[in-house]
Amino acid sequence: MSAFKIREAQGEDLPAILHLINSSSSGGKILKRTRKEVRKVLRSFAVAEVDGQVVACGSFEIYNKKLGEIRSLVVATEYRRRGIATALIKRFIDIARKKEIYEVLAITDRAKVFSPHGFSQQLQGQKALFLRP
Repeated sequence: MSAFKIREAQGEDLPAILHLINSSSSGGKILKRTRKEVRKVLRSFAVAEVDGQVVACGSFEIYNKKLGEIRSLVVATEYRRRGIATALIKRFIDIARKKEIYEVLAITDRAKVFSPHGFSQQLQGQKALFLRP
């Protein structure tokens, strides 16, 4: 089992990032993103590599000093349960701390991945509402 390396995403990673995101979006577990959108925020992405191949990605998009969001966190199926998602989350939390971001948001159905890092539901009795016009 090869070790993984986490690093900042580069331009040449764009096709692999899009493949990871779009292959996971078909099941409705993650929002689909366009090439243009990912390219625009590429600096917010980190990737995990195994033997030179991008096997996971995620982004930490900072909206303002109050709020940043972990988005598009995807680990290729065959590389799950190796601590890759945990390493990416820790990287994003470190960035938030360094930049003194007040709150980090993650919209997910995988609370078990985030809860060990201190994430918790904050909207007791309230619901996040969305509209797709």
